[in-house]
Amino acid sequence: MRRALFGRSSFGRSFRYRRRERRRPRKKWPEKPVRIVVPFVPGGGADVVGRILGQRLTEALGQQFIIENRGGAGSTIGNEFVAKAAPTATHS
Repeated sequence: MRRALFGRSSFGRSFRYRRRERRRPRKKWPEKPVRIVVPFVPGGGADVVGRILGQRLTEALGQQFIIENRGGAGSTIGNEFVAKAAPTATHS
């Protein structure tokens, strides 16, 4: 009886759906190299942190992460560059 109730409940249906989802092969994300824009000049603390982050993400995800410095005007140039970037399918 307990199994019948569990199998018919919405929780049971969602559990079965999730098990099926795990079996499907997932698309590798990201498909293209990822650009990380650091809005400060190269050699500073933010640049070092960005490069370490990029390296660890590359190792963890197996995808290339490119660090791009756009320093100047108190980070306004880098922020403006990101704000005006052309959107892509995976742009957030």
